[in-house]
This record gives sequence, C-alpha cells and structure tokens, in this order.
Amino acid sequence: MPRDRSLVGLAALLGLIAAQACSSDSTSDDGASAGAAGQTSSSAGTSSSVAGTGSAQAGSWGASGSSTSNAGAAGSSAGAAGSASSGSSTGGGTGGAGGAGSDTFTSHTSTVGTVLVTTAGRTLYFYQPDTPAAGATAAISACTGTCLTHWPLYYGNPVSVTPELQASDFGSFDRGGGVMQSTYHGWPVYMYDDDKVAGDAKGDMEKNTMGKVVWYAVKIPFSSGPPKP
Repeated sequence: MPRDRSLVGLAALLGLIAAQACSSDSTSDDGASAGAAGQTSSSAGTSSSVAGTGSAQAGSWGASGSSTSNAGAAGSSAGAAGSASSGSSTGGGTGGAGGAGSDTFTSHTSTVGTVLVTTAGRTLYFYQPDTPAAGATAAISACTGTCLTHWPLYYGNPVSVTPELQASDFGSFDRGGGVMQSTYHGWPVYMYDDDKVAGDAKGDMEKNTMGKVVWYAVKIPFSSGPPKP
C-alpha cells in the first residue's frame, strides 16, 4: 500500500512538471509573437518617417523650382540645348528668361532712345568685336572669361516678342558645351552688370581698355546693323 501511494505521488509530481513545461513554452511563444509585432510596428513607424522625409524634400524642391522660375524671369542666362541659327530661328523649349505669359523680348524708351530689353526691363547690348551670324554660319562671340562677368549673356527662349518687334529678327547660337545665347539681327546680345534698375542703359557707348567704343545698346529700329565707331 505505501508503495502504491509513492507511485501515485511520483506520477502526480511528473504531471505537474510536464504542465509547467508546457506553460513555459506557451509563454515563450507569446513573447516571441509580441516581439515580432513590436518589430513590425517599428518598421511601419520607420517607413512612415521615411515617407514624411520624402514629402518634406518634395516641398523643398517645389520652393527651389519657384526660385529658379523667378530667377529666369529676372533674365538669368542659364544654358540650354538648342540649335544655332542666323537670327531667324524662333527657338523652342525652355530658356533663361520669361515666365508663363511673359515676353522674352520687348522694348523700352530710355535716356539713349528706344532699346531692346528683357522681360525684367534690362537693356540688351551688342559687342562690336563679335561676328554676327550670316546665313548658315553661326554668330561668334568675342566676349569670354571676365568679359562675361560684367556683360552676362542673355538667352530668351522661347522667343516671344511685343507687337513692335519681329520674332524672325531673333535667333540663338551655341557658345560651346550647350551654353546658348540669343541673337538680334544675328548679333549676340548681352546685359550689363552696372544696370541696376529696369530701363538703365549705362553700358551704351562703353569703351574697351584701349579707349575705343565697343559696346552699344540695341536700338529699335535696328535695320542697318551696328553703328561704326
């Protein structure tokens, strides 16, 4: 009898141990599941964060685009691909000046007469040492290096003009490396860094280091070519 009771007690003890082992495995599985769920939640949070960063960057690019557009309207002369022409091409695509609904070329009555100006009212000039376009031969600019610091090139594309001008008088050429510049009657056109407000024409009759007049405001009409010094 005592032996039977010992066997029963041993069996009960073994059953209790087995039950505790099962309970431990279940708790471990539940913990692993909870951990996996936590990792999933963390990953979702990370994805959300990345998406938010992307949205912020997109917004930043939008602001940058607006700044670029405003700079273009102010007559910025960023280079763009295009085809060289003799002054009769109207061009296409986007260019260094003009916003939606703006004319890339217009005229203005200044202290030196009626002159060709950009959308922003900046007077345009031509440089006597340049070689104007002729037929299929593209224009050649003699203003390079530091010259362009004081006389930045202008590229108005697509060509859009006010009624007193003829779009066929305008063209463009590739200065090299895809940097484009507009022409008027075949002559490359430039702005002047000392012109501070719309309508200024301080660069008209500017001289070179030898005292020779080489810069002229583009006057309207401009039918007989540049004046001779």
